Amino acid sequence: MEWTARHQRIERRLEAGGQAWGRWLDIGENLVLLGVGTVLLLAGLLVVLVAGQELLHALAFRTFSEDIIDIAETALLGLILAELVHTVLLPLRGQALTPEPFLVITVVALARDMLLTSVLIPQTLGVGPLITGPMVAISVQGLVALVLVGALVLLRWYRAR
Repeated sequence: MEWTARHQRIERRLEAGGQAWGRWLDIGENLVLLGVGTVLLLAGLLVVLVAGQELLHALAFRTFSEDIIDIAETALLGLILAELVHTVLLPLRGQALTPEPFLVITVVALARDMLLTSVLIPQTLGVGPLITGPMVAISVQGLVALVLVGALVLLRWYRAR
C-alpha cells in the first residue's frame, strides 16, 4: 500500500515537471516563431522598397520595357516573403498549419522561376533544335503549377463542404 502511494506521488511530481517543461517549450517555440516572422517581415519590407525603387528608376529613365522582368521578379519575391510571414503567424494565432500557404508559396515561386526562365528562351532560339532546354523547363513548371493550383482549388472546395 505504501509503495502505491509513493509511486503515485512520484508520478504526480513527474507530471507537474513535464507540464512546466512543456510550458517553457511553448514559450521557446513562440519566441522562435516571432523571431523568424520578424526577420521575414523586415526582409519583405526591404524587397518591396527595392521593387519600388526599381519601378521609379525604370519610369524616370524610360527603361520600363527593359526592366519589367526584374521588377516583377522582385515583387514576386516580396509576395513569397509575405506568404511566409502569414504561415509563421498561423501557429502564433492558435491555428493549425494547413497545406494552403505552402501551396501558394510554391505556386508564386514557380511563377517567379517561370518568369526568369522565359527570359532565356529567346537567347536559345536560332540555329539548332526546335525545342530547347528552357522551353522544356517552362512547360514542366507550368504543368506543376497547374497541378498545385488544382490541389489548392480542391482543398478549398473540400473545406467549403
